[in-house]
This record gives sequence, structure tokens and C-alpha cells, in this order.
Amino acid sequence: MIESADKEYYGFEYADCDGKVYKTIVKNSDNSWPEVLDDFVNFLQTVYKYDIKSQVRVQEPVWFKDLNQWDRETYQGWQGEYFVKEDEEEDNKQMELF
Repeated sequence: MIESADKEYYGFEYADCDGKVYKTIVKNSDNSWPEVLDDFVNFLQTVYKYDIKSQVRVQEPVWFKDLNQWDRETYQGWQGEYFVKEDEEEDNKQMELF
């Protein structure tokens, strides 16, 4: 985050080999890292013109299991896929058996 006159913001910038510049600035001081990740992946999708979000998964926070669906949507920030570490480890063990 960058502070400028007591206002926090963050941004992303990309310049391609033809000199075309893509730039995004988000002015909000209450963003969590999942929200920033979501903004960054959306920025990359805009620059590269293909789906990236479906290729990224975030480990689900432990406290998520205690929330109902409405609360999950309110608190998550990340709009992509989540995974549960224990489930992932169990799936990997199952794959090793084959």
C-alpha cells in the first residue's frame, strides 16, 4: 500500500513491448490480501485477455467452516476457488495408492 495525503491505495501497471500501458489504481484502505489478490488476477486477465482466475486457488481459512454462505461471501474478498488443506492432502494420499 502507498500512502498519499493520508489516503491509502495500491495499483498495478504493465507496459507491453508496443508501448501500450495498462494501469489500475484502487483507492481503499480496508482491503484484505484476498481482495488485493482478486484485483491483481482481474488485472492480469484484462492485460492478457484470457481466464487466469480459474487456475488459481486459495487455501480456505480455518474459520470459514463456521460461517454460513452469506457471511462467507461478505468476508472472503477472493472471488475465485478455495481448497481445504486437509482435503487436498487426503486426495494426494489417495492418488499415491493408485
